Amino acid sequence: MDKQGYFYIIPVKLAESGPPSKALLFGLITSLSNREGHCWATNIYLAKRLGMKGIAQVSALLSNLELEGYLKIDFATSKKRIIRPVYNLLNNQKQPSEKSEGNLLNNQTGNRVVKESNINKDKLVQNTNQFWEYFTLRTERKLKLTPDRKRLIGKCLSNWSLMELMLCVDAFVVDEWPGRKEHMDLIYCIGHQRGKPDNVEKWLGKSKKSEVRYH
Repeated sequence: MDKQGYFYIIPVKLAESGPPSKALLFGLITSLSNREGHCWATNIYLAKRLGMKGIAQVSALLSNLELEGYLKIDFATSKKRIIRPVYNLLNNQKQPSEKSEGNLLNNQTGNRVVKESNINKDKLVQNTNQFWEYFTLRTERKLKLTPDRKRLIGKCLSNWSLMELMLCVDAFVVDEWPGRKEHMDLIYCIGHQRGKPDNVEKWLGKSKKSEVRYH
């Protein structure tokens, strides 16, 4: 269990520009990271502490905070992640001099493709794990994340956002078809079966019609 500090640290820019829930989530993570500089909190725990009814909103806020540079999220194992708050942001970065600007530009250009490739791969792994955690939680099934399932999730993430896939899960688990309990595998949720409509489009359509709530 992460030992919580007495204070939340929330950057002024984040507090003034983002929704309150986003700022409070960052503040809670800084408090939980007080002792070791990081925390291991799960989405379920964070949602409970902030009074949110589901974990989809927490997942979306965490992804947004990471994208904006407020957090760094790594996975120590396939099921355990480390969340690190970034305190310095861009405030402590020195501006390059005119003399060094050309060299920096050349170095950055040469490494840009490799860095962007690594970032994209890391982001895909993170989103795949977040989606799988959400899928198994909502379906209440103890399934293994096999290579085939990883490929299916990765393929869907290349065309759909993490939030859209989570909405598919929400609609999928409340489906009233009598045989649904025997057909809860991933392919029935986000897969594409031969001769049938794409399941992502199918469940997203039902999600919008029924106005499934995830917050």
